[in-house]
Amino acid sequence: MTSSDTAKDCRTRLTLDSVGFDALVRVGRRVIFQAAAHAQRTVTYLHDLQPRKDRQAAA
Repeated sequence: MTSSDTAKDCRTRLTLDSVGFDALVRVGRRVIFQAAAHAQRTVTYLHDLQPRKDRQAAA
């Protein structure tokens, strides 16, 4: 293996690492937003389970 082969191999690794990092950031963002949306739906569901004051007054 020559020094130019080693340099080419290092450049290839750096390019793949940067592409991998970008993909990881995109996936990470998507996961965070999906978790936030799921948490919001959970809060809404739990909030809807609570008795409302207007229902209690009518009963």
